[in-house]
Amino acid sequence: MSTKSYCASIRSTGSAKVPRDIKRGKLLSEVKFPQQFFGLFNVKYSPDGNDLLTCFGQGAIQVRCPTTGTLKRTIRSGGNYSYPIQCARFNPLHTSKCYAASTCGNVFICDAIQYDYTTFATEYKNEINSIDVTCDGGNVITGGKDTFTRVYDADTTKLKCMYGKEKGKVRNSFDEKQKFHFMRIYCVKSHPRFNEVFLTGGWDDIVLIWDLRDPYGCVRSIKGPHICGDSIDIRDKIILTGSWTVRESIKLWDFGSGELISVVMPTNRPSCLGGEYVYACQFYDGDSTDDQIISGGSGGEYVEVISLKENKVMTFLKTNKPCQTLDSYQDKITYGGMEPCFRIIDYSNCY
Repeated sequence: MSTKSYCASIRSTGSAKVPRDIKRGKLLSEVKFPQQFFGLFNVKYSPDGNDLLTCFGQGAIQVRCPTTGTLKRTIRSGGNYSYPIQCARFNPLHTSKCYAASTCGNVFICDAIQYDYTTFATEYKNEINSIDVTCDGGNVITGGKDTFTRVYDADTTKLKCMYGKEKGKVRNSFDEKQKFHFMRIYCVKSHPRFNEVFLTGGWDDIVLIWDLRDPYGCVRSIKGPHICGDSIDIRDKIILTGSWTVRESIKLWDFGSGELISVVMPTNRPSCLGGEYVYACQFYDGDSTDDQIISGGSGGEYVEVISLKENKVMTFLKTNKPCQTLDSYQDKITYGGMEPCFRIIDYSNCY
């Protein structure tokens, strides 16, 4: 797809007209993949930006060029009977090492240089939906269908601790919700500066803040966000959440107190009868002031780049099907989902 036709497709998005004051990012590449891959479930830039990791619905894990999306090597091929690779994360201290979580309950450790993988851990009878690595590279954290949060030693692969309640023993009281999840977890997010701190969220409309130094694990809770994907991020003292809800889906929270700061509702966002329904959101990596965020889901036919200071949508990025995953590195933004392609955008080259 050419840049000209790409911009025209943004203008003609079916659910709503895009205001003409909104800029368009330059399309660097539209990368097609086979229908038999059953969608792009996760995309992630390496910490140095040299690699782009893509994970698919039929279990494939591939390393691609971060600018063109050209395939460098397939780490894991997957197949017709393989389970989706739901989430993957690089080790922040080892740019070639990454961890991929499968809904079959396996965690794979992959080498982006040697292009091979081994099984890091197996969680029997669980579907792992999310994974992250602490900022010191020492711990791997998982969350999934069985509602338990598990912390592994990244070097030895041994399970260090596990937080959760056995099925049937969780009461639907706010006290219990403060300490554990009682529905499946869809996002695990490690704090970018504190090795011992991470956040989790899922279907039970709560985000939990954990501290490995605390004997009880959970130290704070945020009631409200309905997390259905990789839609929790944190910068300094601000937590960003994206909920799979019809409206008021994007919110900012105070890390120290867990109190709501604001609901992100851009003044120039076109109305959409389909609602918002966010699957993925994060702070834009190319903004050193942490003013801009990226958001995508199933409510509209586009991914949004939003300025928090101006309370406006700065850029719409075209999609034809729901966006399930996105990531950014410096000026580049990559996003995709159930459409058999993903797109790489140069956000610095807007016009």
